[in-house]
Amino acid sequence: MAQDYNLGLAFLRQAEATPAAEALLFRDGRLRYAEMQPLVVFMAQHLQARGLGAGDTILVRAQDPAVVLVSLFASALLGMRWSYGHDDLLTDRRLNADIVLQADDEPVLPKGVRLDESWARPPETAMRAQFPGYLDPDEAWLLHPVEGRRGRVELVALSPKIVMERLRSVSYPAPPRGARIVSLFPPGSWFYLSEAIAALTSGGCIVAGMAPEQWASAKVTLVIGASGHFLSLCETSFAPPKLPRARIIGNRLPETVLRHLLSHFDNLELVFGPIEIGPVTAEIVTERMGGELNRLPVPCAGQFEIVDAEGNMVPEGDEGILRLRSPSLVLGYLAGEDANTAAFDDGWLYSGDLARTTPAGELVLTGRTDEWLKIGEEYVSAQLLDRILQGVSGIDDAITFMMPRPDRTARLTAFLAITPGTHPSDIEASAKIAVLSAAGRAAVPERFLFADKLPRTSTGRADRDACMAMVIAMRAQRANERRKN
Repeated sequence: MAQDYNLGLAFLRQAEATPAAEALLFRDGRLRYAEMQPLVVFMAQHLQARGLGAGDTILVRAQDPAVVLVSLFASALLGMRWSYGHDDLLTDRRLNADIVLQADDEPVLPKGVRLDESWARPPETAMRAQFPGYLDPDEAWLLHPVEGRRGRVELVALSPKIVMERLRSVSYPAPPRGARIVSLFPPGSWFYLSEAIAALTSGGCIVAGMAPEQWASAKVTLVIGASGHFLSLCETSFAPPKLPRARIIGNRLPETVLRHLLSHFDNLELVFGPIEIGPVTAEIVTERMGGELNRLPVPCAGQFEIVDAEGNMVPEGDEGILRLRSPSLVLGYLAGEDANTAAFDDGWLYSGDLARTTPAGELVLTGRTDEWLKIGEEYVSAQLLDRILQGVSGIDDAITFMMPRPDRTARLTAFLAITPGTHPSDIEASAKIAVLSAAGRAAVPERFLFADKLPRTSTGRADRDACMAMVIAMRAQRANERRKN
């Protein structure tokens, strides 16, 4: 039963069915199914020869998609856990990798093994190929990092059963046999891996290392990427004719961008769904004869609701907390009890997003739920307060947060970066008036602090934990100065 969900075996069966078909197509070469199949078997045998098998964890560091995908299918044959070897995962105790496969030109890491030409043939000690796979289809297979609450990195554990069920239940058109797919995601991304698994277990081909102007001559049928990828793609030019399809994963794009993309693709598939749950919303966008956009909603296995802090549905158009559920919802985060308590409840995933719906029923992400501030018995959106303060003349940036106090309730605090030449007391007075008029008395920060630059993450999100740390450091500095005096 468990082997029914073994995608390593599914690839081997596909390779036997279409040996001459191209599995990977590069700018300067190709790898056919008949050539890729033994590489998967040989890698599994090499791992077995090193004493590795079911339940062990393999990390892979390689830019070459062939290495990534061969190792992925080999891990499935042996029932191993697989993860891409991002730098911050190498020493992550939650993973505790048993081997790190390295194909790039870098020093060999602890537990690292350099992949060389010997891995392209059976090991000398190879026995008859026997691949046990997973005893339980709900065991962890793919381990993937995601950004959790307050920017913490959590690890999603995807089982063979979940991956297989998602491939079987996608509601938007699946790649037909022989499809040629370009993924703009990096090879270690879940969105890259999931499309590659779908393609290589159904006779499709992954096209890699080609510039956009080469896609048409390579007969690419589907381009997959995030919203940001396609925004960047708008600055490039394609060779005619138009390509058949683009799948855009993530936030909604402006209509002007969609129209521009439709000059290069026959249709656009807009898909939203976090890794933990799979597709939740999907629609196919095409352009009619008169230039009007035609949007066709497509049912998905995943569902969403927008609720308030007490779990009640909010009116259409109002901002609220996004929660999602699906038959293929993951069981939780790896070794993340606190994160699981916060994110998973009664079959729902609380993704940490704020959202609203349009009159047409479209889902629009507006912020993060972990940025609600509890003030007394009320909840106030930290992002709303940030925006109100950022709109005050003389304030260049603003971040609001709750500052814990040892003997009293936490205090609503605001860090402000103000325009040079303005006076802090004048800015504070204007800020209080702006918040009072826009959000009410409870939302007015009790304390305003000032800094030249406010802490933000690499993605531009307000780092409220860092703001708290800055206050603690300021307190410590003042205490040291008092002791010196």
